[in-house]
Amino acid sequence: MLNKILVPVDGSENSFRALEYAMTLGRIFESQIFVSHVSVPYDISKLFEPRMLKAGQSEADSAKDKELEARTKAFAGALATAKRKTEEAGYTNVVFREVVDIDPAERIAEQADHLGVDMVIMGNRGLGTFASLLIGGVSSKLLGLANCPVLVVK
Repeated sequence: MLNKILVPVDGSENSFRALEYAMTLGRIFESQIFVSHVSVPYDISKLFEPRMLKAGQSEADSAKDKELEARTKAFAGALATAKRKTEEAGYTNVVFREVVDIDPAERIAEQADHLGVDMVIMGNRGLGTFASLLIGGVSSKLLGLANCPVLVVK
């Protein structure tokens, strides 16, 4: 029933929760899991360059800078972290894919069709509210584009 599962990861905690859920289902159905990371062609980290605490800058602003820097690093290491998590879980029927596109939802839908997956499992929120304003709500958009079931994990 679930021979192939596509799991898009972006480095967020929710995307890795989706991967764990996919591995749980995958064990039941002996599924092949495709872990995909869609890189946006421009360097998103430049938008979040950390700043030094300036005179008059609050600690809260400084904390936000540090949080954005951490999110950027997580985004960059998404596939490496996913690979480590699958190895730790002992899940071996996994294919890792890195693709580049300006619209992650469209690329994920294309991958799902091309690979003939039975389901896409993804996190409900990725990099956060600010990033979703820049690149759109990927899970929301994918629900309208995908030709297969999409399971959104909280």
